[in-house]
Amino acid sequence: MRFDRELFESSIDKSTGPCRCWNWIGEIDRAGYGKLWFNGKLENVHRIAFYIESGSIPQNKHVKRTCGNMVCCNPSHMTVTNRTTKKQREDMEKMYSKGKTLQEIADVFGMSTSAPSRYIKIKRPRGRTSSMPQYCDVKWFMKQREMGKNDTTIASELGLSIQVVRLHRRKLKLPRCPAPTVEQRFWSKVTVGLPDECWEWQAGRTPAGYGRFSYNKKQWYAHRISWTLTYGAIPDGKHVLHRCDNTGCCNPSHLFIGTHLDNIHDRDEKGRGKIGIKGVSYGGGWKLTKDEVREIRRRYSIGGVTHKELAREFGVNPGSISRICLRKSYAWIE
Repeated sequence: MRFDRELFESSIDKSTGPCRCWNWIGEIDRAGYGKLWFNGKLENVHRIAFYIESGSIPQNKHVKRTCGNMVCCNPSHMTVTNRTTKKQREDMEKMYSKGKTLQEIADVFGMSTSAPSRYIKIKRPRGRTSSMPQYCDVKWFMKQREMGKNDTTIASELGLSIQVVRLHRRKLKLPRCPAPTVEQRFWSKVTVGLPDECWEWQAGRTPAGYGRFSYNKKQWYAHRISWTLTYGAIPDGKHVLHRCDNTGCCNPSHLFIGTHLDNIHDRDEKGRGKIGIKGVSYGGGWKLTKDEVREIRRRYSIGGVTHKELAREFGVNPGSISRICLRKSYAWIE
């Protein structure tokens, strides 16, 4: 499939200006990344944007977004980082076998402290606490707690197994690190910006672009959780709507409560409707405009015209005209 440059440009919202995020409003995968066919394969749109701006992407390199927004396509927010090769992973193994620490290896390759542990086969002892560094006393553990680190994070940074860290913590008679609250879990997955900006959801999404959040063993829309955490429970039968028309936005100031009918009106006013009469899809919006629906009802109420004549004039079938006149279709139009 050939690359559609016009579709690519029309699917990027550049109204925020050259310095802010240019959000992708096209197809989004379950991981939350924008996708588009490019050079014969389905490619991430931020890589396409970087390629168009710079002309190429260096071999064995990652294109990283400095803003942290998964749907941002602004090339000025992107930078190129290293991608580990097989030879680099072998070099890490050799350095570790010669006694180098994970921190020293990370400094050599320009990575975070925990990154080398993903590529090195670490021989971790089981059931022993003697491998814990001597400085890991009660005060040190409490300081790690204040920094928001749990046993898993500590084990990764020290290059030890989680069992060793837990045994040492129990030996010091320290309780478990408390599980994060719902608020902490939720807002850690949101890029919080200025009050008037969209706060993008950074975790999994639905095919329509809505954020997904797991709570009480169920999947919830992220924007509904945002409203609940900020303003309280959502009334029964009500919807949480977006003022910004960005399905991945979790900014509470961009949300408002409405009914199902309000949701339909909001969708139609913003031109996002894809359903026509009685569930028939027309692919590009409503088959008839509001003025045309009013004109059909006015002329039929006067008389002297049949359903077939009106259907031929407005390009729909007679059954559709009948449902419009009986207010079974487009009932919300006065």
